Amino acid sequence: MIQDIPPPDSPAPRVLVSTLAGSWYPATAEALAAFVDACLAKTPPPGPAPNVLILPHAGYAYSAQTAAYGLRRILGAPFRRVVILAPSHRAAFSNRLVAPEADAVSTPLGRIPIDREAIHRVAGGMDVACNDAIHANEHAAQIQYPLLQRALKDFTIAPFIVGPMDAHATRRAAAALRGILDDKTLLVVSSDFTHYGEDFDYAP
Repeated sequence: MIQDIPPPDSPAPRVLVSTLAGSWYPATAEALAAFVDACLAKTPPPGPAPNVLILPHAGYAYSAQTAAYGLRRILGAPFRRVVILAPSHRAAFSNRLVAPEADAVSTPLGRIPIDREAIHRVAGGMDVACNDAIHANEHAAQIQYPLLQRALKDFTIAPFIVGPMDAHATRRAAAALRGILDDKTLLVVSSDFTHYGEDFDYAP
């Protein structure tokens, strides 16, 4: 059941632990860091850092090298917050955004604080609910966390799972998100890119 948004000053910190470690990416900090760093080493020198990235969300064996081309552009960039938009693969909801209930997420590389104040600001202009179960079952957001940990230092995240939206909800979401985007904020759009093959009814 989708739950109400916890206040930003909840007394007991809650941590959403990765459900992808050991399957979608390596389970130990050493192996995970080495895997991502090896992908980064194969990319060309970066140009100016963008403030928006579109990154894939397949398992690292299939997508990390592609993601590394985007990550390379933000290595050492002074972003202090990352807003993540990820499509919902398993939960059915529409015309709203779903954020975590937790105060932090955890991967083998450590914890990332969740920017609850930013989430509340978005909720002031858009329907936002919080549900850790939806986030625990959604790889599209979780897959980005270790990548960002290898590229940035001392940042928070505001991850949102996105379902189908009509035109009105889309405009409201865009306006609400615009309110938290500044020169210290990176926007990451987690994408399927193309699901090609007969299993996906797409084989042109």
